[in-house]
Amino acid sequence: MKPYVIKSGDTKEPLTLQLTDFNGAIDLTNCEVNFKMSTSYFDLLLNQSAEIVDPVDGQVKYQFNSAETSEAGYFYAAFEVTFPDFRKESFPKSGYLKVQINRSLRNEKEQD
Repeated sequence: MKPYVIKSGDTKEPLTLQLTDFNGAIDLTNCEVNFKMSTSYFDLLLNQSAEIVDPVDGQVKYQFNSAETSEAGYFYAAFEVTFPDFRKESFPKSGYLKVQINRSLRNEKEQD
C-alpha cells in the first residue's frame, strides 16, 4: 500500500480508504469510525472521528487540520470501526497505513 504523502500544513486532500476483509467491503451502516495515528514508536498522536463516505461500500476518509500536519515525519495510522453491537475492528487488516508528512517550503514571515 502506497503511503499517504503531504507537506506540513497541507489540509486539502483527505486520507481515504475502502475498508475490506476477505469477504469484500465492510458494511458500515450504523457504525462509528475513528482515525488513529501514531509516531513510528507507536505513541498515539490522533484518535479522532472519521467520516463514513459510503457505508455500504466501506468508504471512509479523514480530513486533517493544519495542527495535525504541522510536524514533519513518518507515522502509522489505522481506521477503527465500532459496530452497532460495540465490537471493534481495525483496518487495514494487515500492517498499517503509512503517513509521510514532508517539510514544506515557507517564506520568512511564516517561519517567525
